[in-house]
Amino acid sequence: MINFIKNLYEVSGAFFENISYSLWNLGLTVETYQYPKSLVKNYGDMYGFLKLKPNEDRNKHQCVVCLECQKLCPNSAIKIEKFPTVHSKIILLSFEHNISCCTNCGLCIDICNENAIEFTGGYETSELLENKLTVDILKIFRTKPL
Repeated sequence: MINFIKNLYEVSGAFFENISYSLWNLGLTVETYQYPKSLVKNYGDMYGFLKLKPNEDRNKHQCVVCLECQKLCPNSAIKIEKFPTVHSKIILLSFEHNISCCTNCGLCIDICNENAIEFTGGYETSELLENKLTVDILKIFRTKPL
């Protein structure tokens, strides 16, 4: 019983201390600070699915399959499969972007030395099945030339 009263006294003391702090700051104005524009990177429409940028002749992509975007992605939203050939050239077999895992942080765009990927700027997330939120980015290059 003594321990119960002792614990009740300690808890009530902390409770009243927090209440008094809240009441003290009740009339104060809240100040928020904005980051300098130099620290905030703007990727334009920084949302949506990833898209591979076409090269100059517009029938191939600029990706050199370095896998840096896949390695750096904190949520493993990018899945790349590659196929090495005899002449030390690497062929990109699949490039998938899972929008249900992606937080649109832009790290994949930052790390890409070839400037090969960008956000599309739009998507539909009202899907019931998670597999519909995974997009094959190479599909555009397989079906028709740009």
